Amino acid sequence: MNMSFESYSIFGGRAQSILVAPKLTFNDREDPVRFGIGSNFVLISDFGSDEIIGSLYGLATFGNVNNHLTVGIGIGYDNDDIFGIPVLQVSGQLRLRDHFALVLDTLSVCNDEYGSQTCLLIRYLNKKFVFDIEGVVAIRGSNGMIPLANFAIRLN
Repeated sequence: MNMSFESYSIFGGRAQSILVAPKLTFNDREDPVRFGIGSNFVLISDFGSDEIIGSLYGLATFGNVNNHLTVGIGIGYDNDDIFGIPVLQVSGQLRLRDHFALVLDTLSVCNDEYGSQTCLLIRYLNKKFVFDIEGVVAIRGSNGMIPLANFAIRLN
């Protein structure tokens, strides 16, 4: 389960986004190929008008906990309905040292209106938490990279 929010809009007084992303994996972590299903559920609140967008997807992960590649395909939805636009995901992790990994995460919506998002991360990890420094090549044809930081606490 991934839950997050972005803090820029809280301080800037703009629309706020909250992400809830449950995922169910069917195989053991030690299996060389794992399958799963999940959803990205994003609530965008603009102080009076709320919008819900997201995707339902299936994925396969090849490799182990340290070095892996994940490919997935799904379908997007919004407030009104599920729309017939495919959502493609490719991500992977390459463990560089005991506590450092290089991560690539790409999410593409096959439609010019929505575009794609690519994240390149340097990840620090240990048994209790994960800290990412990332650059996001933004959605809808942006010409720049947005620097971000992410922190996660492991519950298992």
